[in-house]
Amino acid sequence: MTKSSTDLTTQLQKQVDFVSKPHPKPGDEAGIMINNAFNELANKLSKINGEDFSKELQDIADLVLEKKGFSVTLHKLRSTINQYKMFVNPLTKENIAQIKQDFEEWKAKIL
Repeated sequence: MTKSSTDLTTQLQKQVDFVSKPHPKPGDEAGIMINNAFNELANKLSKINGEDFSKELQDIADLVLEKKGFSVTLHKLRSTINQYKMFVNPLTKENIAQIKQDFEEWKAKIL
């Protein structure tokens, strides 16, 4: 890579906070909605506290239930929601890293 392409890559990585690997199948509108909801929340994690995170994750869990039905993965989402309900402090880097990893696992199973 040249110096300018390396600089461009670095700039793009700073702009894009989170890039997910699992993607919904083409034409899966429910999957696209769920994927977008996870990605939007992932990009807000450094700006919200645990309580707000749990509220937004609850909205995603409701969407998953409505569009895909109940599953073991939905149960895992709810466990995480309960874990952060009373967490009024900002999320730590460790929390954020774990949450993003959880998102990837959940999306791989849901989508």
